[in-house]
Amino acid sequence: MFFAHSENTAGTKHILKDHLESTADICRLFVPSAKFEQLFYLAGLVHDGGKFQDGFQVIG
Repeated sequence: MFFAHSENTAGTKHILKDHLESTADICRLFVPSAKFEQLFYLAGLVHDGGKFQDGFQVIG
């Protein structure tokens, strides 16, 4: 399992898959035109793609 962030104050880590999907949904709220909806969603999905590395996961 991959995580998006280190533990929050409640001791919970945010699962990377959930974080990326939530961000993608939020990105769609800022679409200036319907023709860009898929592009904005994709940008949200890939914005933290580098966190799918073991090297990142050992930090924090």
